[in-house]
Amino acid sequence: MSPLFPDKMSFMEHLGELRVRIVRSLVALLVGLAIALPLSQRLTDYLAKPIQATGNTLVFLAVTEAFWVQMKVAVIAGLFIASPGILWQVWRFIAPGLYQHEKKYAMPFVIIGSLLFITGGAFSLFVVTPYAIQFLLSYARPGLQPMISVGSYIDFLLKFTLAFGDADARCLQSDVDGGPAHHPVRSGDRLRAHLRAQAEAGARGRGDSSLA
Repeated sequence: MSPLFPDKMSFMEHLGELRVRIVRSLVALLVGLAIALPLSQRLTDYLAKPIQATGNTLVFLAVTEAFWVQMKVAVIAGLFIASPGILWQVWRFIAPGLYQHEKKYAMPFVIIGSLLFITGGAFSLFVVTPYAIQFLLSYARPGLQPMISVGSYIDFLLKFTLAFGDADARCLQSDVDGGPAHHPVRSGDRLRAHLRAQAEAGARGRGDSSLA
């Protein structure tokens, strides 16, 4: 039975492993999308509430705009749903470049990273963007009235949400930048060195076999 985190892999095995992890991450995203898609209309209506609270309404300026906005909302919601699975695949890929005692951080990395990502996005939606919208729309005056398209509005919300989610998730790394070099999040350089060493070993092996 193969170990959960194999210790030694060749360069080509690393490339194959990367392909597997990408495919499995996409599968996790598709599962999240399948869950979020039936809720996309309700989610879009809910996201419109901060605008409606100011007495304004959203419009769509192209025939397909409302449809694509709902698809975009479903994809982003699916990304948040799938974030534990995606982070787990990221961890499984970097694990071969870690020392054995560092691999115990796998579950904390996935759980804490997912919680921080989701918490940051929720903080943006429920705290930051409602006040930001009220402030920005306060510049309306006679002769300068807002006419906000649903596409531009949802893009504004999603950028804030993803930025705050990513910023919270990066707290895992910011705590490490001044910490010990053996922490798993700082193991990217060692993983790259591991890949180079494996590639050089493979090249030497092919050279020796051709000489023989």
